[in-house]
Amino acid sequence: MISLKPSTKQAAIVSIPRDLWVRMGRFGTHRINYANQAGEMSGYPGEGAGLLCDTVSRTFNQPIHAFVRVDFAAFEKIVDQIGGVDVFCERSFYDFLFKDGFVRGWHHLDGKRALAYARYRYVIGPEGDNFARELRQQQVISAVRDKLQKTSPQTAFRLIQAASTLSSSSETNLTTTQMIQLYRMFHDIPQSQVRHVSLKPVTELFNVTRLAEPGIAVRTRTDDGRELQGLEANIFRSEREIRTPDQIDFSR
Repeated sequence: MISLKPSTKQAAIVSIPRDLWVRMGRFGTHRINYANQAGEMSGYPGEGAGLLCDTVSRTFNQPIHAFVRVDFAAFEKIVDQIGGVDVFCERSFYDFLFKDGFVRGWHHLDGKRALAYARYRYVIGPEGDNFARELRQQQVISAVRDKLQKTSPQTAFRLIQAASTLSSSSETNLTTTQMIQLYRMFHDIPQSQVRHVSLKPVTELFNVTRLAEPGIAVRTRTDDGRELQGLEANIFRSEREIRTPDQIDFSR
């Protein structure tokens, strides 16, 4: 979830765990990644994206004005079209499923490698934590933004216009005009004005015993959303990153 404040040119990126246990209106409580399927199958207004946006809005008590859906293929194409991205790997990690990994240090990543860096999760150690993977995803998003800052406005506009056609699964409710307006307003935000937020400090893991949805999920400690709503309501009152000491540092 990205929050933007035009008056001060600030931005905040909040990673929402796909296993966050939330109330989903008439659908009951589920992991938040169920919203897309439930919305698509039920004929919910706006289908999957509509139910997901409404669920996030209720969970954080904030309006959700727009969404962008990008699949793996489109993600790779976007990164390749901007000439790759540069990312600093804070901790070496190895994915035992894909038999691949990254060593500590700077990496120039093409689309395929950027997807791997953001996606790998079958990892033993701190980077195997889903929250760690979410911050790696934020790193890649920030690297894409940094690269767009260095491109000409004309090139950026061409990428924006082509974004919705990169794959059949790419989708947004933003018009091309709105995307261009957002680019003009926020493309030059300094890194110091971008706040990176992990929900790890305000959540806990628990075991779902429901037969249809067994396994580990994520919930707030108060189980009523107050912590999430308070965090988002005060998102621009500090530039301090919200993370636990074991998570990667964006200050580089």
